[in-house]
Amino acid sequence: MKKMNWRLLFLIVSLQLLIGCVAGTTNIVKPTPNFSWEPPNKESSQNLNLALIDPSFAKESRFVFYKKSPYLKTFLDSVHTDLQRTLLAKGFTVTGPYENFEVMTFPNKKDAPLALIPEFVLEIDDCERIMVNLKQELIAKKEAGELFGKENSGRFEGIIKGLYQTFGGKEVYKSIEEKAAHLLYLIIKDHPFLDGNKRIASILFVYFLERNNYSHKKNWERKINDNALTALALLIAISDPKEKETMINIITNLIG
Repeated sequence: MKKMNWRLLFLIVSLQLLIGCVAGTTNIVKPTPNFSWEPPNKESSQNLNLALIDPSFAKESRFVFYKKSPYLKTFLDSVHTDLQRTLLAKGFTVTGPYENFEVMTFPNKKDAPLALIPEFVLEIDDCERIMVNLKQELIAKKEAGELFGKENSGRFEGIIKGLYQTFGGKEVYKSIEEKAAHLLYLIIKDHPFLDGNKRIASILFVYFLERNNYSHKKNWERKINDNALTALALLIAISDPKEKETMINIITNLIG
């Protein structure tokens, strides 16, 4: 009786393994998603022209975790296209999309009283790329050495991520001016690099403003020219840390 039980158990286990192997070889057909969408019928004209600037998602959006998906690019392209089609269906006329505000010609800007511009999110990868290019240019001019841009600690990434920190579900630095001001101030005062803190802070400050289409006044004049920015960086460098709020206010007022 004992021998029969062991034999029966062996047969049951073998059968389960066999079923598992067969099931594992089954080809599962994955559906191909279809992102096509038709907007509603066009409404009456709004008599307003909108300029569409770089319609894209912020990098921290939830679906970036699936960026290896072969469907992601199709999905994003569809969203970009559908946004424009939706605006047209609502009766607006649309120009663009433009890569950024700077590439628009004066007639483009004059004809579009409103522009849809996404807020740019500064990433550590963007900063590192800019610093590498800047270092190469300065070394070629013999205006920098190998220590330029070399991290003194791990504070730099914390500065960049800190621009978007939240408290109670709300951003601590709500406006572009506040983010830009803290970016410039903290890189200069915290010295995250062995050399080049003021120059790196200045170029990232300008880059951040330009990508947010916030570097020029309404008359297309730059809010801060090179000489003013150099003087501002020096002022921050020699300022007392206790004067931080005063310096932040000076910067925000200059670019506001």
